[in-house]
Amino acid sequence: MHHLAQNVRTLRKQQGLSQKKLSELSGVAYATLRKFELSGVISLESLFKLCQALGRLDEFEAVLTPNNLSSKNALFDV
Repeated sequence: MHHLAQNVRTLRKQQGLSQKKLSELSGVAYATLRKFELSGVISLESLFKLCQALGRLDEFEAVLTPNNLSSKNALFDV
C-alpha cells in the first residue's frame, strides 16, 4: 500500500496538482489524502475516486479482469 500511495503522489505531482486540488477534484477529504500519502491507508472507495480524478481508473479494470491473473497476483507482491 505504501508503494501505491507513492505512485499516486507521483502522478499527482506530475499532473501539477496539490493535495488540496486533488482532494477537491476527487471528492476525497484532504485529511484522507494526506494520511494516504503518508501511511498508505485508504478505503477502496476513496482510492477509486483518486484514480478517477487522476485519469487512471481504467487500470483497475485491467487488474480485476478474471483473465488477468498475473496482474492480480502482482497486487500482493511486496
